[in-house]
Amino acid sequence: MGYQFRGFFAEFADGLVESAAQQWPMSRARVLDEPFYGVGLRLYEPDDMKTEEEIEKLLSLEDELPSWTKNFPETTVVYIYADCFGGHCEYEGFVCKNGEKLFVKSGDKALTRLLSHLGIKLNDKEFFGPFERSYRW
Repeated sequence: MGYQFRGFFAEFADGLVESAAQQWPMSRARVLDEPFYGVGLRLYEPDDMKTEEEIEKLLSLEDELPSWTKNFPETTVVYIYADCFGGHCEYEGFVCKNGEKLFVKSGDKALTRLLSHLGIKLNDKEFFGPFERSYRW
């Protein structure tokens, strides 16, 4: 069985969870205290969407996120797409702040490099709790 994640992680900022939930209503946004103190947003799976418009809005996060970060100009935001199957995961994403993409990464150690911008250190297996199926979103 496969696992996908589309969403972002960010430094904590007042109002960020509420703003993200309003911008992307087909998501779960929350304050995180593990593995870092910040904010996480996970988009629903495309299979859970009922209309083409909902799917398009869901997939617009990647394009809309950089400009949305202008609402929180001092906050670093890391977008991540994870695609896992059979225990193997591939990651890609970018780091943005105040409307600008600062770093883009895919391939080898992408998750480690992306999350390092939030001060998160991963082990060699790139274990990240919010990507576990049992994580409470």
